[in-house]
Amino acid sequence: MKNDDVKKRFGNSERLVVLVVTPKANVKLTSLKDFYNNKRLSPSKRSLPITVDGIPLASADDAIVDESSIETFNPKADSIVLKTSSYESF
Repeated sequence: MKNDDVKKRFGNSERLVVLVVTPKANVKLTSLKDFYNNKRLSPSKRSLPITVDGIPLASADDAIVDESSIETFNPKADSIVLKTSSYESF
């Protein structure tokens, strides 16, 4: 997007960063929060540390996941582990 388009759509701020993502047709992007809701993860588990393909996420608050790439979802007692078919999906 051009600078003027960004300002019109998102406002004028020096700290503003806009990333426009256009996924492939078979990609199903969702927030990690919505993914947890779909998996009916208990509220007490939602704040556990999460590891994706062996890499810990610093924060799951703003994470976006491609549901179609998730191979396993394993909520453990002290963490949540996701294995995907492609690290690029996160």
